[in-house]
Amino acid sequence: MHLDRPVDGKHKQRPLFDTTHSAITASFSNNVYLEAIEKGKTLCRELDSLYRVYDQTYPPLQTSEKMWRRAYDNAAYSNQFDAKSGVIVCSENFKSGDSNLPERKLWPLEVLWQSWVEAARVQNSRTSNLKAVVRWNVVNDDTKAVIWSAAKLSTFTRENLEDHSREYTNSDNGYFAVLGSINGASTMRMLIDHKADIKYRTVEKVFVLGNDALTMAEPENRTFVLLLSPPRSLPSSHHRLGGKFRPCTSTRCLWVSLSCGVIAKQGGENPTPKDLRTLNA
Repeated sequence: MHLDRPVDGKHKQRPLFDTTHSAITASFSNNVYLEAIEKGKTLCRELDSLYRVYDQTYPPLQTSEKMWRRAYDNAAYSNQFDAKSGVIVCSENFKSGDSNLPERKLWPLEVLWQSWVEAARVQNSRTSNLKAVVRWNVVNDDTKAVIWSAAKLSTFTRENLEDHSREYTNSDNGYFAVLGSINGASTMRMLIDHKADIKYRTVEKVFVLGNDALTMAEPENRTFVLLLSPPRSLPSSHHRLGGKFRPCTSTRCLWVSLSCGVIAKQGGENPTPKDLRTLNA
């Protein structure tokens, strides 16, 4: 036990661990940050892969439920879409505010995607034109903690010291941490679920925007942007046959139907868990 200077002739004991609010906040933030890095790396590997097994079919939203522009004051999901420019701005996404019946509820990421599809249709654009996703003024405590810790611990590509904005790439832990945060991961899962629709784009950069009011003394509401890569094409080592793609025959690998996301062995057999692990390695 450490001892402070004598007070009234007696020594005051000081605990070994700092239990102040700032110390507890920093410890919590660092733990969440490290977990987010690992999750972000996993999500990036899955997005980078050209293969995907779709294990969930989502019911389509009713036309009246598609909020592709902010038209309601108390909507569970309020987002803005510029399909011509290829930008989604996520303003409010609160699943707890969804008043639909359980069988009609969708994951927030799927609500966002189907709204994007509707916006692209109305604005006479293409869903594959998606170039950036903005998570506006994030209030989630875990995500705020991740961004705060990244500002203290991660390397970065560029930084503006005046407003504390930063740019991260995949050479920085901050890149993976933001993508693995609560808000980043939900966006990544949307991209993964619909990777063929966006032409296999990946996340090229992560921008954490700043403002002059930030103190950086504790986690604060922040806005971040996922800038997507240009579209990717299938590698030349893949051949098309009968509407399906497969690796070169010399490897004797799995047949893969990228159009519907179904994976099956040659001969039509269902894949085993080992097959799927091998394919996504």
